[in-house]
Amino acid sequence: MLFDPAPKRSRDDLFNFENELRQFVQSLTMDRLILVTGLRRYGKTSLILTGLSEAKARHIYVDCRLLPNNPTMRDLIGLMVNSGLGNGWFRDIIRSLDFIEVGVFGVRLRVRRVGEGLVRLIEELGESVLVLDEAQLLRGIKGFNIPRLLAYIYDHLKTRVVLSGSEVGLLYDFLGLHKPDSPLFGRAYREVRLRPLSEDEAIEFLRLGFRQVGIEPPEAIIHEAIKRLGGVVGWLTYFGYNYARGMRDLEAIIDDASRLIASEVNKMLDVYSVARARYVAVLNAVATLGKANWTSIKNIVEARLGKIPDTTLNNILRNLERVGVIAKTNKEYTITDPITREAIVRGYVK
Repeated sequence: MLFDPAPKRSRDDLFNFENELRQFVQSLTMDRLILVTGLRRYGKTSLILTGLSEAKARHIYVDCRLLPNNPTMRDLIGLMVNSGLGNGWFRDIIRSLDFIEVGVFGVRLRVRRVGEGLVRLIEELGESVLVLDEAQLLRGIKGFNIPRLLAYIYDHLKTRVVLSGSEVGLLYDFLGLHKPDSPLFGRAYREVRLRPLSEDEAIEFLRLGFRQVGIEPPEAIIHEAIKRLGGVVGWLTYFGYNYARGMRDLEAIIDDASRLIASEVNKMLDVYSVARARYVAVLNAVATLGKANWTSIKNIVEARLGKIPDTTLNNILRNLERVGVIAKTNKEYTITDPITREAIVRGYVK
């Protein structure tokens, strides 16, 4: 069902991404390193899981969002083990590794050098696919070079690696695929980039989804929803799911969605600590203006908070671009996601 909020695993439920799905399935047999990129709620996880199902690929799917703040190597190994235990072949691997013990209190490691333990675990995966969803979050692991590990897998193992990321700039910076001093520099990779639906595709998506649940809402509601939600398939699904459950107030659905995304943005802003107020002021300036040039942003921020150095403003804008919250086109900045803009304008990001 199109309006099922859970990630899709079947081609029948994956709407109108035939080209991207074909690219991804093909890459599973041809490429050793695969990137799946796109903003939040563009359907990356659904594409990956559906593609793995289509290819009948033996795989381990690791959702890096489940890692704690400031994760350690032990956290990553524990998450990998727990993510794979649903597969019999993976349980056999764990039983063969004497330094990993799975018990009622979680995963215990009997190894002095945890990094070596992770390498040994991955070496046992053989001709499998290792998926690291939201892989940019691994940059928080201290004392271990993840890009170097990925380069080792690329050069010496048969395991294929899929990395997804919604904070695309951070993912690129973390991997350093085009940086001469990065361990991954020069390695060939395939990138499958997801996009928002066009207006016509979004209309078709909602109409088909409502037909599946036996509801025929007024056309005006469908067009207004698309006007407010854009072509972000995740938000269209959120609207359709709630409308089908009886919530017929579009404004209330958008408000709930705004509060949901605000919690994510607020968590992201926590890392900026004392500079947080400036980040919020920049976001408010861009969201309020819709399209904002550098000078307009600076004027609004300084009117609210006082003088801000040019270099500081440039760093803030660059960081917000890297995490995918804003985008720059023709010297103008915009909020990339329509519901994120709603959340900022409504004062939920603070």
